[in-house]
Amino acid sequence: MTNFINRLSLLIVCALFWACKPQLQTTTAQHNFKGQYAPIPYTIYKLDKPVTKTLLYLPPALDSLSVKQLPVFEKLLKAGYEIVEITAPKEGEFYLLREMNFASQRASEIISTARYLKSSSKAQFNNLVVLGVEEGAYLAPTVAVQLKADSVIYVNGGPFSPLLELEKLTEKDSLNPAERSFIQEYLKLDSLPQLELAIRRVKRTDPNNIILGMQTNKYWLSFNQEPLSEVYTHLPGANFWILFEDYPLNRASNLNYLQLLNKMQGNAHNRVLSLKGDGKMQGKNLERLNQELEKVLTP
Repeated sequence: MTNFINRLSLLIVCALFWACKPQLQTTTAQHNFKGQYAPIPYTIYKLDKPVTKTLLYLPPALDSLSVKQLPVFEKLLKAGYEIVEITAPKEGEFYLLREMNFASQRASEIISTARYLKSSSKAQFNNLVVLGVEEGAYLAPTVAVQLKADSVIYVNGGPFSPLLELEKLTEKDSLNPAERSFIQEYLKLDSLPQLELAIRRVKRTDPNNIILGMQTNKYWLSFNQEPLSEVYTHLPGANFWILFEDYPLNRASNLNYLQLLNKMQGNAHNRVLSLKGDGKMQGKNLERLNQELEKVLTP
């Protein structure tokens, strides 16, 4: 009898513990707005407790990395963040048939969806932090300016367009292992001559369906439209750049240029961080990224 009572007491304590523990609330839906060809998917994560901050996550296009895969995810929720992830519509003709404004159109989708979520009270967007990885990092400045973010974190996104960084690779005599792996995995190319030829073809605007990797020339050229320095100087908050040393679209000279942009932007909290690794979002790279994100987001 005593054992039964002890077990029952333990079960009651456990039940009370789980009842009191904040539970994860996940909302997945789509936003439709005028002039848009396809609905924009979004997911909101938060615990059932007061929210004090919002993290807007802009995912990569080359790597597949949802915000839930970041080791810092649960710690952010416990620290009072709501996390909003806005992804692109499904691949297909929707993007292949676009005008040559992919980057600005994608930024508009994100901004419109974020404003909708705030106006409909689905998300608070208070004390906003924008976290962009790879493609998301190139979109983050425009999004952050329009949404008046308090801070922005850029991961694997430099001050120049991705296509320019690929062009810089063709100026080398040979590729290192990380660079060769990158063009093979993401661009389906095997050599520098192939990359050089592909870039020459992509830089042509007609025909407008030249493919490089999984994207058309419209996609690659759209990121050349607006110089980052013009947008960057108007950002209202702090900026944190996290670049991996051996990431193929990151050059050492980019770090110096970012330092210059930070001075132009004039925020003493801005930082440029260089991490070891090739930038793939897995293993040690993800561990190193997580350490820096914890320092910035949950000091």
